[in-house]
Amino acid sequence: MGKKKELDALDNQDLITGLVDPRSFSVSNKKNDLFRKKANEKFISANPKGLIDIFGKKHKDFLSGVESLSLSGSPLINPSVHTTDQKEKVAGKTVIGKLKISNTKICYWLDPVIQAKGVILCDLISALRDHPGIINQFFTKTGINRNTILSNLIIAQAKFGSFLYVPENIQLEGVFIIEINIEPIPNSLLLMHLVTLFEKSSAGNLIIDIRSKNYGFSKSFLVIQNDVFLGEKSKLTFLENQKFNNDSALFISEQIWEGKNVILNNCILDQGSAVLDRFLAIETEAEGSEAKITALYNPKNNQRYFYDTQQNHNTSFTISDLLFKGVLGKDTYSIWKGNIFVARETFGANGYQANNILLIDESAKAESIPGLEILSDDVRCSHGVTMGNIDKDQMFYLQCRGINKKDAEKLIVDGFLLSAVKRIVDKDFEKYIKASLDN
Repeated sequence: MGKKKELDALDNQDLITGLVDPRSFSVSNKKNDLFRKKANEKFISANPKGLIDIFGKKHKDFLSGVESLSLSGSPLINPSVHTTDQKEKVAGKTVIGKLKISNTKICYWLDPVIQAKGVILCDLISALRDHPGIINQFFTKTGINRNTILSNLIIAQAKFGSFLYVPENIQLEGVFIIEINIEPIPNSLLLMHLVTLFEKSSAGNLIIDIRSKNYGFSKSFLVIQNDVFLGEKSKLTFLENQKFNNDSALFISEQIWEGKNVILNNCILDQGSAVLDRFLAIETEAEGSEAKITALYNPKNNQRYFYDTQQNHNTSFTISDLLFKGVLGKDTYSIWKGNIFVARETFGANGYQANNILLIDESAKAESIPGLEILSDDVRCSHGVTMGNIDKDQMFYLQCRGINKKDAEKLIVDGFLLSAVKRIVDKDFEKYIKASLDN
C-alpha cells in the first residue's frame, strides 16, 4: 500500500480525527516501526463504518449522539522530573519510581540507586527509541496484538504509554506508581499502551492508579492496552485502582504472560467510569506458574461494567485463582464472562473462577457467564457464581442495635467486599485497598 493511498484511507475514516501515518512519527526502531505499520494496515482493512464497529454494539447507548472522536496529540515528555517526594510512602512502601500521564504530558522519576541497577521507567516511545534490544523481543510476542480493531488502533497510533523494566535477579521492596490522571474532554479519544517486563528471579510491586475529575457531561474515551511479561521465578504484586470520570468510557485490555515458577498477586478495584469494558487474560506458559486475581467492583448511578476474563493454562502444573466481587447500586448493570482453558497434553492444571454479586437496589441488573474449556483429563478446574440481595435479617439485627439503615447497609457492603481483600498476601496492600474503597 503506497503512502498516499494509506493516508487517504485514514483521512476518509471520518470517525477519528488526528490519525496519522505511523511512519510520520518513526521512533528509529525498524522492527517496531514495521510492527506499527502492519497494525495500521489492519485497522484500515477493517474499514469501520461507525464507532460501534470500533467499540462494540454493547456500547451503543453510550455512543448514541457521538458521531466522531478527536485523537489526542503527542504528549510533552519530561524525563527525570521529581514527581514525588523521595520519602513518600504508598501502601506502606517507599515509592522508588513514579510515572505520571495527563492529557498533554508524561513525566517520570526513578530512584538513582534503582536506576543504577539497570531498572528502567520511562514513556513507551522513549523506550522503543532508546532500549530496542530489550523491548523488541517482547513487543512482537504473540498476543500483544489482540487482532481487534482497538488493539490495532492502539499499536499503530498510541503516543501515550509507559515502560517498566526490572532486570534479572533484581528484587525490590519499594513500589512503582503509574498515575494516569486525565481531564475529560467531550468527544475525545486517548490511546495508551503500558508495557511491564520483569526478568528472571526479579521481584517488585506496582500500582496503576487511573482517575479523573467529574466535570459533568463529557463522553470522553480512554483506551488502555496493558501488557505484562513475568520471567522465570519472578514475583509481582500488582494493584489497579480505577476511579475514572463518571461520564466517560474506559476500555482496558490486559494480558499477563507468566514464565516458569512465577508468582503473581493481582488486585483490581473498579469504582469509576460511566462505561467500563475490561478484558483480562492470564497466560501460564511454563510449569509452576501461579496467578491469584482478586477484583472488587462497585458501580453506582447508571454505571455499566463489562468484564471478560480468560485463564489460559497452556502448560502443565499451573495454578490460577480468580475471584470477582461486585456490589451494584441504583440503575446499574454488570456482566462477567469468564473462561478457564486447559491445553491438550497438559497435566496438573488447577483453575478456579468465581463471581459473587450483591444487589443493593431493585433496579440493578447483573449477569454471570462462567465457562470451562478443558482439553486434558488430569485437571482440577471449577467455577462458582452467587447473586443476592442484602439479607433482611442482617439489616434487622443491626437496626435493632441502634444502627440506622444507611450505616447498616454500609456495614454489610463493606463486609461483603472486604472479605475478598483478605486474599491479598501483603498486609500493607490490604490496608491500602481498604482505604481506597468508596461506598
